[in-house]
Amino acid sequence: MSSKEYFLISQIVLLIFFIFFFLKKGKSRQDLSYGKSEEIFKSKQVPLSPGNSKNQKPESISSAFPSWTDQTAPHIVLGIPEDSKASTIEMAHKILLKKFHPDKYASWGGDYQEKAHEAILRIQKAKEEMLKKLA
Repeated sequence: MSSKEYFLISQIVLLIFFIFFFLKKGKSRQDLSYGKSEEIFKSKQVPLSPGNSKNQKPESISSAFPSWTDQTAPHIVLGIPEDSKASTIEMAHKILLKKFHPDKYASWGGDYQEKAHEAILRIQKAKEEMLKKLA
């Protein structure tokens, strides 16, 4: 086998590998059931990070956290449709836990950490309520 043939065969094998890799990756994305919730998070219905885009401390605590009450519907807290599947609920829960984790607010002071802790408790309660409705 000449070096040109060897090179051509190796290029074909690499091309087949990359085509398979990207097709498989695309297929797995289609199988995910939480496409709607990704759109909701992209539309910024749920705050994406503490503070502003530079992650600086906001002027007031109320601007750093959503104004959820005990009467706020669980799907609104999680930022997902009311008829969401369990996988969507779990994904929204995980994203919000990362966004409002009290350790993110450690340098901002105790008041911010307390509000973050309250937000985490409300998020967990909303998740439990939505999963209970599915069962």
